[in-house]
Amino acid sequence: MSINKTIPQAKGNFLFGNLREFKANPFQLLCDWQRDYGDIVSFKLATQQLYLFSHPTLIEQALIKQSDIFVKMYDAKKPKGLAVILGQGLVTSQGNLWRSQRRTIQPVFQRSNLASMLPKMTTAGQHMLHRWQQLGDGVQVNLADEMTQLTLEVITQTMFSTSVLDDIEKIAPALETGLRYAAKTIANPLSLPLIFPTPANLEFKQARAVLDEVIYDIIEQRRAQSHPPKD
Repeated sequence: MSINKTIPQAKGNFLFGNLREFKANPFQLLCDWQRDYGDIVSFKLATQQLYLFSHPTLIEQALIKQSDIFVKMYDAKKPKGLAVILGQGLVTSQGNLWRSQRRTIQPVFQRSNLASMLPKMTTAGQHMLHRWQQLGDGVQVNLADEMTQLTLEVITQTMFSTSVLDDIEKIAPALETGLRYAAKTIANPLSLPLIFPTPANLEFKQARAVLDEVIYDIIEQRRAQSHPPKD
């Protein structure tokens, strides 16, 4: 793979670049670009100049080997992508803050701990299959919703030793709203910041409030388990 090759630029509108077609069907457009331009292509969404990496070696360079060059961008006044939900968490932070967060969570991902999580992962999958078996013949399910539910159950069971299934009816829609909004902040750089009470911003704030409530409840439960009241 040549490192001196000029990066191709996806054809687009002079003023807005590839914004219109990207908003219409981003996944299909990314697939088309990979097919037409190869493992790396540059594209423009209004004022944003972005790059699509489609080869594992390039992704490794950006995320690991040259992470000091390919830095994560964070603007507290107008966060984009997952930062609108996570803030400066492990996924979005960098530098000393990232290293501190990484050291804190590192013990969870030791080999011995990962092995101990397998039974809970298996149980979550078995519960899902059992629920499907109770639906009867000919019943259709939304696979995306089912996988979201399974993922939430695995994460909360393995990370926090609790279950969120009782709250799944409010968590799933809130999570979907949040992720769609996060994606739009990248796909449409012309969107207004959260301080403006647009319908989309208000809907996202409501969804984020639901997620915050669930997460803080889990934190309080864990604290109570770790520090039970003394007699």
